Amino acid sequence: MTAAEAAAAKQYTTDLAKRLKEVLRDKRLPRTAATREYGLLMKQADRDTLLQGRKPQDVLKESVEAFRALWTPNSSSDMEAEEDKPLLQSVDRLNFAMGLLVRRDACSETRSKRLRHYPALVELCFTLNMHELYLDVLTEDTFFSRPLYFIDSIIEGFTLLIWAVSDLATVFQGSSGESNDINDDPAPSTRSIMIDFAVRRMAPRLWECLWDNRQHLKAHRLHDHYYVLEDHEGAGEPVEFLLCAYAILVISSCNTFDFVLGTKYLHLLFDFLISPHVTWSSGSLDHILPVHKLLSMLRERFFEDDRILQDAVVSAAILQGVGADDFISSFNRKLRHRPAALVIGDDLFVHEEFLLSESLHPYIFKHGVHRTFYECVQSLHRSDEAVNEKLVAIQKFHSLTAELVNGIISALKEGHSDIEIFLSGEDFMRGCSLEFEFLCETKCRFLTDPAYSCTNRESQALRTQRSAIDILVEENQNLVRFIGTLQRDSAHLPAIRTFLEAARGAARAIWWPTHRALLSARNDMAAEHGPTEIDALAEVWIVLAVALGLNPKKEPMKYEKLANQRCSWRLCPYHSVNVDESVKLKACQGCGKVRYCGRVCQRMDWSGGHKQQCRIAK
Repeated sequence: MTAAEAAAAKQYTTDLAKRLKEVLRDKRLPRTAATREYGLLMKQADRDTLLQGRKPQDVLKESVEAFRALWTPNSSSDMEAEEDKPLLQSVDRLNFAMGLLVRRDACSETRSKRLRHYPALVELCFTLNMHELYLDVLTEDTFFSRPLYFIDSIIEGFTLLIWAVSDLATVFQGSSGESNDINDDPAPSTRSIMIDFAVRRMAPRLWECLWDNRQHLKAHRLHDHYYVLEDHEGAGEPVEFLLCAYAILVISSCNTFDFVLGTKYLHLLFDFLISPHVTWSSGSLDHILPVHKLLSMLRERFFEDDRILQDAVVSAAILQGVGADDFISSFNRKLRHRPAALVIGDDLFVHEEFLLSESLHPYIFKHGVHRTFYECVQSLHRSDEAVNEKLVAIQKFHSLTAELVNGIISALKEGHSDIEIFLSGEDFMRGCSLEFEFLCETKCRFLTDPAYSCTNRESQALRTQRSAIDILVEENQNLVRFIGTLQRDSAHLPAIRTFLEAARGAARAIWWPTHRALLSARNDMAAEHGPTEIDALAEVWIVLAVALGLNPKKEPMKYEKLANQRCSWRLCPYHSVNVDESVKLKACQGCGKVRYCGRVCQRMDWSGGHKQQCRIAK
């Protein structure tokens, strides 16, 4: 470093210290805001003030030694975030030194270059015993009574170390998709020790400690945390990113999934998922996807063929852990108050792996999750979202319906006369109607829209959509046949009788509009395409009416009497029930034969087919 560079670095450090002193002594700033500003300023200065021409590895060694010398376990927790507190400064320097070496860069080229140094870096961290140091500090008795700034800093540094180990595991197991030509690979035994510690020996102690102290972690609001990933990302909850980093580590390490089940990781994960202030990076999927992938892998490896184990995990992590009422009500609240596409995109992916457990059926029914889910999917179906977004929503909704129906079937097989049913007949019928209309519209689009035409060059995504639609058509036919089986074999049971009566009442209001849509689509498609799956849907819909005691020939006349009190667009909530007194229906100015509750419904129905019908009517 030249004399000029050294002088510039010294001046920079002097100016930084002056600014830090001003921030920390500014009585107008709350303490949380001051510590957050302190962290931001220190982050800006990390490379200039720490490196000064030295190697990052040397700075890391120096920082570890300084922190270890200053850290005293079970010491007084009455520390303040001031610039003259050596311990706070040392943990900052330690994290910044780690940050210089461990960067989660989005650029694949930069990341590839950085990964070349990871073997030596991670081996250095373990040589310095940083993993034990971080874990000892984090699990120390008075740690969570210390200032939030200090807690966040330690968790941040520990997360950086976990990320480094997970990237190392990814590279040397060939799953990163990058060239595996790194020459400084640590000995396999050393690498095995690193991963073994991070996944196996560390996990029980770490997650047990965080679980026991979760109330300390959740006592703060989101903006209380100073923790910042990058300037453009804003503040975040450090434990959220630690959960995600550990998920990445487990995914990248072979044969370690079973260790997750023996820890409190899932307990803490679900506890943070139901926290209103945890937004998972403002809706970004970058950090929620590893968690979803981990849960999906757990389900595939352990739960698909072992429902007893799944129920045991749900019982421990949800029923006895975070609480089923809190878990289900949180999910229901997110369905109700967040945009449907966003819910389908992140939270639902995480919840769904365990939401369908039979032990949660009573809570799903208690909190009205199925009905809320129906309203959410219906809202999405009314939107301009792409077919694939709507298909995903319908699939998730169908999975919930099918699981609740399977619960009824299982109860009947046990032969009890006092069975409990956790799905109302009305909700069942509304769900079937929505799915049938979606399938009808989508099938028509696949047959008529050139963008969805079946060609030899169609994309894999389109083939996947077609396959998913075909499966849904078949499964919905099975759901409708289920009603006939109930009517024939179990209608004498009180719970089944109540279910069927509610389904029959709902069918009187919604059966004919759905059947009319099916008939219209079938007639439109028949001339050019011949028999299609729409024919099968229309036929099984008639079977449903007969099973519920409806007369398919008389239903149109009964329905028309109610039509004047309902919105004519079939996807409107007021299409199947009478409008509220506060809602005034307005007739179409063209034909005067249909009515709408608002302009949105009128526009959607016009583009959905009334344009042609109105011309004929006039």
